[in-house]
Formats: sequence, C-alpha cells, structure tokens
Amino acid sequence: MNVKYNTANAGDILKHFWLIEVTEFLSKQLPSEPFKYVDTFCGFKEYEIEDFFKERLINQFQQTKLYEIQREYLKRNKYLGSAGIVKKLLRDRVKIDIFDANPDAINSFAGEEVTVLPLKSGYDVLESDIAYDLIFLDPYDDFWDVYEEVVEKVGIKVGDASVLLFVPFTEQTPHGKLIETIEKTGIRYINGVVETKNVEMDGKWNAAMFVFPIDKIGDEKFTAIEYKLKEVTDVI
Repeated sequence: MNVKYNTANAGDILKHFWLIEVTEFLSKQLPSEPFKYVDTFCGFKEYEIEDFFKERLINQFQQTKLYEIQREYLKRNKYLGSAGIVKKLLRDRVKIDIFDANPDAINSFAGEEVTVLPLKSGYDVLESDIAYDLIFLDPYDDFWDVYEEVVEKVGIKVGDASVLLFVPFTEQTPHGKLIETIEKTGIRYINGVVETKNVEMDGKWNAAMFVFPIDKIGDEKFTAIEYKLKEVTDVI
C-alpha cells in the first residue's frame, strides 16, 4: 500500500517535540552567542497542512510548545518546518545554516536569514570543522544504505557538536541493527520511538529520534534531558 506523506503526522510531532526540547536545553547549557544550528536535510520553510492534522494539533497538543509556535501558521493552514521552529525559539540568538538536495526547498528560504552550505550530501556536515551547537539530520530513505558510516561519523563529531537524528522505519528497515551499531561505538545517546497507529493518515513508517550530546555535557545534565524527552514522547 502506498501512503503519502502528510504534514504534522505522528513522526513530525515526535521530531519537533524533540527538536524544541533539545534546542532549549543546549542553548541554556552551552550559551554560545550566537547558537550555531545546522539542518542539512532542511526541507521547505513551511508546508500546507490538512484539516485532520491541524485539528489534531489544536485538540490534542494545544498545551505544548510546538502548538504555541505553530499557532499563527495554522491560521493560514500552514505548518512551519524545523529551521523555522528553531528561529522562532531563539530569535536573534541563532545562526542557521541549511542544505537540501532539493533546490526548490532551498529556494523556499529566499529572504530568510540563513546560510546555504555548499555540500554534496547532507551527511557531509559531520566532517565539518565548524563546532555547531546542534546538527539536525532528517535524512531521506537512503539513510538505511549508509547508516553504519553515519553512526561512525557521529561518534567523532560529538567531540565538538551535539547531533539530533530523525529516522523513519518499518519492519523491513534495520532499526534494531542501527541500535546495535550505536551501542558498539559506545556513544552516549537517547532514543525515543513513536509507532504509527493510523496508517491511512500518519503513514506506514514508525518514527525514531536519537540525540547524541556533545561530550562536554555531564552525566547529570544528560539524565535530565533524557527524562524530559521521555516525558514529551509519552504524550504523543
């Protein structure tokens, strides 16, 4: 069965709950000015949202930070993408770098205060010399062809950056193998999963989030954000 992607599906809710919490956490723990954020599978600045998903946000998630950010966009039947969410959170305190293989996605940011990186692949940012405060990876399906290499690069990059990773998966994709690969590297990580319950609306893909905090984040603070992320995941 082919199921189209719907904006603000369960995976998007998980993704953006975590993006908000991790961004706020890191901006307080490592208060650099500006906060350096990079999104190398950035997608579009904003998306059309269908009534079902708009009403679900209003009815089920009205008390969340995500709803507060999206409220003005929902009035126009729009949903703000990840880079825009970070901008709304940190305003003038953030410097945003972006990349996407789709030129139409990049063009949607015309006039915005973002820097477009000259990359060949969104994964290339993991080899960057820039010490980003947060690297967000929201990759395409090809992730499952390169995940072992990506995990290896993440294990090196956490020396100077935190990495947030969103991974859709099904029974046919090696989610368990991904966990095994991460465990073998010894990288500290937090993982949260939301399984699709409404295939027609939310799609056939389950969603997993991973955060790999920069090495300098202490264990006590790591435990604090781990608890908070579990809390927000449980409400989805």
